[in-house]
Amino acid sequence: MLISDNAFLVAILTATVLCGAVAFGLCIRVSPRFAIGAWLISTSFIPYWIGVDVAGFLPLPTLMGFLFLVSMLIHGPRIRGLVTIDYILLALVGSCSVAVFVYDGNLAVWLAMLSHWGIAYLIARTAGFAAGLDWVGSLFAVTMSLVGALAIVERIVGWHPFTKWTVDNLSFEIWAPLLERAGETRSEWAFGHPIALGATLALATPFAIASRFNLVVRVAMLAVIGGGILTTGSRGAILAFACSFALSALLSSSAQSTTRTSRWGIVVVIPIVAATALAIYTQIDESGGAETANSSGYRMSMYSLLGTLKPLGRAASYYVLHDGTVVYGRYTSIDNTFIWFGLTFGFIPLAILVLAAVLLMLRVGLIRATVPEIAVAGNFPVILTVAPITQYQIILWFVVGLGVASWLARRDRSWSGSEGLDARVGAMASKR
Repeated sequence: MLISDNAFLVAILTATVLCGAVAFGLCIRVSPRFAIGAWLISTSFIPYWIGVDVAGFLPLPTLMGFLFLVSMLIHGPRIRGLVTIDYILLALVGSCSVAVFVYDGNLAVWLAMLSHWGIAYLIARTAGFAAGLDWVGSLFAVTMSLVGALAIVERIVGWHPFTKWTVDNLSFEIWAPLLERAGETRSEWAFGHPIALGATLALATPFAIASRFNLVVRVAMLAVIGGGILTTGSRGAILAFACSFALSALLSSSAQSTTRTSRWGIVVVIPIVAATALAIYTQIDESGGAETANSSGYRMSMYSLLGTLKPLGRAASYYVLHDGTVVYGRYTSIDNTFIWFGLTFGFIPLAILVLAAVLLMLRVGLIRATVPEIAVAGNFPVILTVAPITQYQIILWFVVGLGVASWLARRDRSWSGSEGLDARVGAMASKR
């Protein structure tokens, strides 16, 4: 069932997972911080292919998320207010539902959207307040720093532990094989793909910068996050790291409280980071040879598919090969989240998703964005070059949920929770 053919080992692991799931359900009520910590561990240290096939594939973070929803309905915490983006996302779900049940949209993708994206979003929107937004952001930064360090070890010593976690399902067949670039095996850790690992690490960059750890610790966190990204050989993730760093330093609302000395430091550091990222990007691009050149050309040519979109439902370019492979035009892989979404559900749902993205970029440009919003905006180099895959899509929507929660906290001039104590924990975007 899970990791090996050894029945005893399988039984032990299964019992462990079940006990952990029960403990997780109880801890949502007793200790939201412990519950979020356990959930983050399931996303970052358990491979994506560990899960069950029930009306689509449900990885472990999704299964734990279902327990969270049940506990939320019974005991709380509840969703705390609604803001503009909540209504936009409800419209997104509604339009996708019409595309699936009235037209010919992809039911499996719709179910994955609800189970992967929706649950992660709700966890952040509810338990984020209960655990404390500052605390959750710091935990996320620490977790990804550890992942980055392990990715570096994976690359240096050639240690790929999760390839041995064999499971008899399609997800294992797709995501377990390792990928190479320029003759070198790329780090994937538990994420099943180098891009998924690199993109997730890049999401953590603004959280590491904004955390309340001392300067030495934050620099060390950024170093292992950046180093982990380099081991993936992902050009999009490298650009996302550089964009996230620059946006955090220049356009996050919390950056406005920095001293003059810090601002001069930012002026010096940003060009260095940008030049380094550009040099590494160019080196990877050149070392990859025909592979990277073809990859870039392939992604650019996919925009021609936009002309095949329908208002709702699958695009006109959709068809299935005799072996079951889904193809859009001549493309078997859609390496762009927005194009993939439009091809799957139609240009009306795509327009709603683009509206949410435009709203985010406006908040960034007006220097109103909170740390999680900066993280999502900085990740656009990846979002525009890959479809939602493995744990990356789950963590991305968790960060989106944190962004909405922090937006709400600022709007209401409220404070995040603190495990039931009376002490107040400032919202993530508040002045330090």
